Amino acid sequence: MNNIFTNIRAYFARLSHQSQQDTALRVQQAAAKEAERTLQIREFQGELYLSFNNRPILPFNGRDNEEQKEAQNIAVEVLNLARQTYRNYLTALETKVSL
Repeated sequence: MNNIFTNIRAYFARLSHQSQQDTALRVQQAAAKEAERTLQIREFQGELYLSFNNRPILPFNGRDNEEQKEAQNIAVEVLNLARQTYRNYLTALETKVSL
């Protein structure tokens, strides 16, 4: 009889652990989607900007073609960093709320 209770307890522990992992994965996926939707590189008045909710916040300009290419490379790096930071923020916020 004791063996049955031990097996049932182990089953529910695995189920609970899997549920927590699934929830964490869903939170991370939602945060990644939100970061990609919210932070983008957009063109405004002929120039590239890092945009937050379609509002330009950081320009990436260059005076000639070489500077334009360098600015675009920097823009992609900044975009990736901004999205990662925003994802981490959203994930931490959701974790804090769920506790």
